[in-house]
Amino acid sequence: MKGETLSWIGAFLRLVPLATIAMLVVFAVVVARSRYISLGSIIAAGTFPLAVWLIFQPPLAVEAAAVVAAIFVIYRHRANIQRLHEGTEHFLSFGARHS
Repeated sequence: MKGETLSWIGAFLRLVPLATIAMLVVFAVVVARSRYISLGSIIAAGTFPLAVWLIFQPPLAVEAAAVVAAIFVIYRHRANIQRLHEGTEHFLSFGARHS
């Protein structure tokens, strides 16, 4: 999964750099506030097509690729979505680990 994510981030950095950077900022803010990396990924992916359209207003093919990428990322996080819903998702912990 990580390789796939890095590949599409690299591709979109080339196609729509400002929108991709905006998505990475959304990801960082959501993770910093919620401590859930999966939630940051889901929200960043969900807002990415809108950012692409608002910032770049690209050709239809680029916007369609952004939508497909967002759907793919959200689909791949379906287990995380279930755990978030159940309150059992792992969260990012700063500092010492507690046993």
